[in-house]
Amino acid sequence: MSTADDYPLVQEISTACYGMQARIELITRSNNPVYRLWFGDVSKVLKFANAEQAVRKELMLIDLLRKYDMPVPVIEHDNSDGALVGKPFFIMESAGDQTVMQHLKSAELSRGLLREMGIVLAKIHTITFPTAGDIQHDRIVPRDPRLFLSELYLAADRFLEQGLLEPAEVSLFKSIEVPSTDGVSLCHSDFHTVQCVVNNGRITAVVDWESAWSGNPLIDLAITHAYLDYYCPMELTRCFFAGYSLIQSLPNDYDLRYLPVRMAHVVGLLRVWQRQGTEAWQSAVERKKVDRAIALYRAYCLKWNSAVHP
Repeated sequence: MSTADDYPLVQEISTACYGMQARIELITRSNNPVYRLWFGDVSKVLKFANAEQAVRKELMLIDLLRKYDMPVPVIEHDNSDGALVGKPFFIMESAGDQTVMQHLKSAELSRGLLREMGIVLAKIHTITFPTAGDIQHDRIVPRDPRLFLSELYLAADRFLEQGLLEPAEVSLFKSIEVPSTDGVSLCHSDFHTVQCVVNNGRITAVVDWESAWSGNPLIDLAITHAYLDYYCPMELTRCFFAGYSLIQSLPNDYDLRYLPVRMAHVVGLLRVWQRQGTEAWQSAVERKKVDRAIALYRAYCLKWNSAVHP
């Protein structure tokens, strides 16, 4: 999480790397803090990390994706060992100062951008690794999806205790089969509109590769699908899938087969908001984010029950 203590470090980095101090803009606090450094009209993007391995992983993936002609940022400075200020970081050339999320209200532009998002994700999924698992800069580490699922089941139980979910809704989530993670495709793990940087009406970079893994691309797709269900009009979701389907074909049973992944993602979102602390959770409640997530989860439950028990 970002603190005020970061700002002197950011200025120290600005001076060391560019010979001048920058006007600092916090882009995001989630996971690893990201800052925009303004030098007059020119900006750079600085990302801190918790460990050297995290930086090396992202830089490795950005380099790999560039070889496949994918939209990724240009790296200007790499201090993965944290030698300069005691915290690992890297600095990117700015690919743009807006994301697809900020263009959703522009009807004509958003349709084209969502279609392009689908194409980009489908192309990402054509990149493969030798084995499945969590990607590190120099190897793939096997993962046990049952551990992650068990954590989500515990979270669902807590939401039941808090009155956010009903017993039948939690029971359904814990009883239906979640598709296997087996596969060797590059999966972003958090691909949605805020990760797609836009400049001049095109996606110029996909960012935040810290959670990328090798596995079943349809799980990665379903995570994006859940995000779009949460905040995008159905028309834009259709544009996204039209783009994806130009590159990758979907199985006929995708929508129902991967509905449990979308349910799990909503539970995961609620868990993230609660883990951010009382203030963040209260903000999510007041902004109706929690209500929308619960409504979406219930819509998924209804869709599953209607399909399985018509």
